[in-house]
Order: sequence, then C-alpha cells, then structure tokens
Amino acid sequence: MLRASCVVVAGHFVASALGAQTMRTFTAERKSAGASQLRATIEFGAGELSLGPAKAGELYHAEMRYDQERAAPQHRFDPQGSQLDLRLRPVGNAGVRVTNREQLAQRAVVTFAPDLPLDLDVTLGAGEGQIQLGGLKLRRAAIHSVATRTVVRVDRPNSVECETLDLDGGAAEVWTETLGNLRCAEIRFDGGVGQTRLDLTGRWTSTLRLSAKQALGNLTLVLPKDAGVRIVLDRTLSSFEPTGFTRSGNAWVSANFARASRTVLVDVTSAVGGLAVEWE
Repeated sequence: MLRASCVVVAGHFVASALGAQTMRTFTAERKSAGASQLRATIEFGAGELSLGPAKAGELYHAEMRYDQERAAPQHRFDPQGSQLDLRLRPVGNAGVRVTNREQLAQRAVVTFAPDLPLDLDVTLGAGEGQIQLGGLKLRRAAIHSVATRTVVRVDRPNSVECETLDLDGGAAEVWTETLGNLRCAEIRFDGGVGQTRLDLTGRWTSTLRLSAKQALGNLTLVLPKDAGVRIVLDRTLSSFEPTGFTRSGNAWVSANFARASRTVLVDVTSAVGGLAVEWE
C-alpha cells in the first residue's frame, strides 16, 4: 500500500554559478502507518544540515542537494527494526575535507515523526548543523560534530523522558538552547577545540546530570536560577570564577542547593581554557 511504502526520488541539475560542478537532488520519505518507533542514523559529510519534526503522518522525510563528483547518498530502511540509515558519504578519495566553497552549497533537510519514540544518532562533517529537537518524542540522542558549527535547539518540552543526550565536537563550535526541555536524565559533552555553550534551562524536574570535557577553548554553562547546582571541576590550566557559588570540599555549590526542588549535578574536565556560568 502507498501509505506503508518508502519513496526515493533522485534527480540532477547543473548550476552555472558553480562552474563545472554538477549538483544533484535526492529525496526519500516513508509514511508512519504501522510504525511504533524510529531509530535513525544520519551522516552528512560537508555542507548544511537541518533536522526537525516532520508533518503529521510522515515517519521521516529527507531532501538532499549534493555534489555528485564528491559525494553520494546512501539510504536504507529496515521495516522490521524501524531503522533508518541515511548518509551523504564521500566518493573515491574525496574525504570530508572542504577544498572550496561549492562543497558547502550541499544541503540536507531531514525530519522525523513528532508522535513516535525516536532514537537519533547524527554525525556532521564540515559545515553547519541546525538541529531542532523540540517537537520530537526523543528517547536518546547522540550528535557528533567534526569541524562544524552546530546549533541544537529544544523549543518545547519533550513529551517523554529522555535517557541520555551525547554531544561531542572536534574543531567545532557547539551552541545549545534550552536543553532542559529534553527532560534527559544525563547529558554528556566531549569537546575538542572550540567554543561551547550548554544551556540547561527549560521545563524539567528532579535531577539533571551533566558530564562535560573540554580540551581547548571555552565552556559556558547556562543554568536556571531556581535550580540547585553543584559543580565538580577537575581543571588543568583552566580558569573558573565561581560567582554565585561557595566551596564545599572539592565542589562548588549554589546557595539554594539543599532546598531546591530540582538540581543540576555537573562534572567538568577542562584541560586548557575557561569555564563560565550564566544564570537565567
């Protein structure tokens, strides 16, 4: 039946502004009828990737615009496990290295069913990622940034409790907004070289645990004013000026930690760089 089918469409065109570069388009989608969940693995080597919630009735929908001389899409869906594997991989010896601006003209928009439990694993190569997790029924997620500016937004509360969110960045800038709306029990960040902003505000209750490692660069934590916060910092050549905290053993705690209705437990390892805290 059409409602249960997977549709894949490919086409191409030559853009004169890009010289000899030939850009192709690729579209894949599947209706959500009969599905109870989705496990999605997305890999995008270079360009701009946008992720977010799909229209009602869609399990997933993907559109890609890519340079056929350097990359090729790979699409596979396993209906038994409800597993989506979607990648834009380099061809030949192209690799993920960006050698010209035209490579960054590659774009992909991928959306997922807003009403089905989702496990998400995303890898971004070089370029920019715009990831909207609000409106998704997210159980767990992992977002890997290699050499990318990645923005992760959660504009509304998750309707289910999220187990874990894993974020990591190589030579990347990672910017987040209201991650607390995911209602995750634990957030883990592993950063290389770059600037990182982890915004833990949002609508959540109980305890949120954050484990953050930052090799180089600066890490900024945005914390809700009403939450009780404890920060354990294992630092080497990093700076931390704990405004709003008092020292308690090997930790810094906020004044309201003992009486707060919700708490944030933070464990930070920063080799070289700085840690800053903002209250909202």
